Amino acid sequence: MDSDEFIGDVSALYNDTVDLQDDGEIHYGPLVLTVAPKANTLLADHLFSPSLLLAERIERGLIPLEAQTVVELGAGCALPSLLASTLARPPSLVVPTDYLDAPILVNLTRNLERNAS
Repeated sequence: MDSDEFIGDVSALYNDTVDLQDDGEIHYGPLVLTVAPKANTLLADHLFSPSLLLAERIERGLIPLEAQTVVELGAGCALPSLLASTLARPPSLVVPTDYLDAPILVNLTRNLERNAS
């Protein structure tokens, strides 16, 4: 199974809220994300299924985040952090973090700026 098939299967499970475009953008509801370019042995160039599962649980309200502090370690493209920040009752503080690598942090910053509201 290749990654597009996997993303498609996950998308079908979660009401097609995830769309991997051929242009390299990842769409999750109103969020538009990109992943960082491959950097040595780091894995920030992928959107992993645990991020999708966590985002889905946040979206469904299964993880209470209102007025909480959220720290996402190894955020990559920061899907859970960004989704948490868009909730009607958001956390009081959301801090996505990742490895101190320029391409990873530039991509993370661009995702945050692109989806700021």
